[in-house]
Formats: sequence, C-alpha cells, structure tokens
Amino acid sequence: MGVCMSNEEKQRSRELDRIIHKDFSAEKKVTKLLLLGTGESGKSTIVKQMKILHPSSEVDAGLSSDERLKQKQTISTNILDSVQSILDAINRFGIQVASEDTKTAVLDALSRREEENLLITPEIGVLVGSLWKDPAVKKVLERRAELQILDSADYFLNNIDRISSPDYVPTEADVLRARSITTGIITVPFKVNGLKFELVDVGGQRSERKKWIHCFDLVTAVMFIIALSEYDQVLYEDETTNRMKESLNLFQQMLNSPFFNSTPFILFLNKEDIFDEKIRFSNITTAFEDYTGGQTAEEAKAYIKKKFLSMNTNSKREVYSFYTTATDTNLVGNVLKSVQDIILKQILNWQGF
Repeated sequence: MGVCMSNEEKQRSRELDRIIHKDFSAEKKVTKLLLLGTGESGKSTIVKQMKILHPSSEVDAGLSSDERLKQKQTISTNILDSVQSILDAINRFGIQVASEDTKTAVLDALSRREEENLLITPEIGVLVGSLWKDPAVKKVLERRAELQILDSADYFLNNIDRISSPDYVPTEADVLRARSITTGIITVPFKVNGLKFELVDVGGQRSERKKWIHCFDLVTAVMFIIALSEYDQVLYEDETTNRMKESLNLFQQMLNSPFFNSTPFILFLNKEDIFDEKIRFSNITTAFEDYTGGQTAEEAKAYIKKKFLSMNTNSKREVYSFYTTATDTNLVGNVLKSVQDIILKQILNWQGF
C-alpha cells in the first residue's frame, strides 16, 4: 500500500532533493569518509570493495584485468611470506617434516626471492603444494596464534595450483585477499545517486598514525575497522601488545578526539568468518580476562561489540556497528547501503532537517 503525503510533505520532500543534488553534487562539495583501524584489520579490503561496488569515471571501473595483474607480485609475496613463517615455526617448535628434500628445496627458492623478485612459477607451486600437504604444517597451524601469518594464507595455499599456472590472472577474490601494507594516504572518489564521496584510507601501523591528523578536517563520518579474529594475536610491530586491546585503545582515542566531537562513527566488526571458526578452540579471555560468557560465536561477538560501543561517552554522537566479512562482496554491499543511509541522515541534519 502506498503512503499518501500532504502537499506540505511533498514540498518538503522536493526541497530535500533539491538541497542534496544541488549542494552536494557541486565539485567542491564532497562527502568525506575517513577509514581508520589498526594494521591487518581489513581497511584496504574495504577500499577494494568500494572500487568493485561503485566504479567511477575518476578511478578504474571496478577491478580491471590490468589492476588484477598488478597484484600477481603481491600475491606471490603473500604466499612466500606465509611459507617462510610456517618453516620458521616448524624449526622453532621442533616439528619433523615428512620430506626434508621438499623443505630444503623450498628454503632454496625463498633464498632467491629478493634477488629475482620471485613469482610463483609452476615449479615453485609444486614444491609449495607438497609442503602445504605435509602433516607438520597442520601441527604448526594448530598454534597459529603464536605466528605472524596472514589470514589469507590458507586461501592462497589451497589455490596454489591455479596461482602457479603460467597464464594465471588474479580473480577479484584473489585481489581482495592480497595483503600489502598501506603507507601514506589513499583517496578513492566514488558517486552514489549523484552524490560525490571520498573514501580516505590511511596506514594502520603505529608508524603511520602520525599522518592521520592531516585527514581529520571536514570528515562526514569515521569508518573504524577492527578484526574480530585478532583477539588472540599480537601486533607485528610490538609482539608484547594484544591486537584487540590495541584496537580498543585506538578506537577510544579517536572517539575522544576533539576533531570528532559531533562526527558519527561506523564500527565494522570485521573478519566475522574467521572469528566464527576460531572461537571454537580459542577463548576471547586472551584479550578480555573478565569475560565469563560461553564459548559461542554469537555470545563472544556480542561481548566484543558491547566493549567497543561502551567507549563512546558522548551522548550526542552516534556510533553504528556492523558485523562484516570484508572479502564477501555481497555482504559488504549490503552493509554499505546502510552506511549510505547513515551518511544521508548526517547530511540532512547539517541542513537542519
């Protein structure tokens, strides 16, 4: 059934449309979204998803074949880094591999990587695939929290035959899982329903955060990303600091920043898929000693969400939250539609509606 509007309501609706499309379609009127979070939280994956979901004439339309091809080196590096971490752990934990010959051959390939800017060739793919099937690797990954290994390692190593083929072109799924450290400031412009947006991504490592302040002016909303699955991991740059605690402290700092007194925050509780798997064998008490709830995904996620939302002590500022898996394009697309509604509401509030 349709909703009947009075003449006054129709006039107000037309006025809203006029304001939005006139004031915010001008070149100088850009809605700025600031993407914050610690390293490895998934910020860069959100940026890639934005390119896929909202292609713009100002950037490449989605992920073109050229852009995907440029990720081959990054993906090779991710795989070789993961293999190196696994082999280091095998030695550290004193685990015996099934084939010393395979281990030696892989170590030899790794020793040449920097000199040759090594890509995953079919020959290397066979060696890596053989090592990946070794029972020793499974034993190592049972102690994954003690390693510095990418979340995407399993995905890439499970696809090593495809990735090592001579005619390999990365898929969008591959690119979304490729990990490179963000340095400096990356800006991605896009349009939604005629409105101009600007997504600003900055590096999440501690060494990069001093640059954040340069992006704090004229921010419409802050999108803060945390990785739910990082509760039992430590920082790359400081192995004495729990990643989840670092995210919580950083989130609190940003909420308390005078730059964002009236700026809405959108909290992405990311890597939900990895969390749902991990929680079955690793308790969140690693990060939250006072947690007394059950060892279930829903209960543990709710606790973490409540913990983060409790950092907001400003009753005049809204904090919205969403569970996400940044590598899932459909899920991210649905979440971003909700984010767009939040941003539109903020724009209308500024206009006095």
